[in-house]
Amino acid sequence: MTIKKIVLFLFTLLLISLLMGACQSKDEETGLPRWSFGVEGADIKVFSTFDTAKMKKVSMKVERIEDGTLVTDEVTGIPMKEILDFLGVSSYSSVTVISKTGSEENYLPDILEDPGTLLVDEVNGKSVWDETTETVQLISGKLPEARWIWHVKTLKVNP
Repeated sequence: MTIKKIVLFLFTLLLISLLMGACQSKDEETGLPRWSFGVEGADIKVFSTFDTAKMKKVSMKVERIEDGTLVTDEVTGIPMKEILDFLGVSSYSSVTVISKTGSEENYLPDILEDPGTLLVDEVNGKSVWDETTETVQLISGKLPEARWIWHVKTLKVNP
């Protein structure tokens, strides 16, 4: 009778450990990405946080006007040149970046290949969020804030 209890106890422990392992949250690569956007004109059709795993993030300070006051933010992201290289884009006339709100901006190679043009996912150490999801922004230190794109939805590579 004691052996049956021990076997039953061990079986129960094994079952519980298997169930707990199955219920643990999976790492990000097996779930949904934190953010993503579509890509047109390249072999890769979607770019997401999964693609940035081995890319080097950089930080820089940018100035912008908020309520008539000059504000300095520290932004962190990945240089657009590195993203274009990842996408296999080597020859292009421009890239049109479209936001979730429908606004768009056309960027020439000299802007996109500048180290100060970043796909930003953190501002002042905090993730960039909209009402429902994390998002990314395209910021260029060479351009005024009016030409930055917030809430990137699509990156369109123009031949």
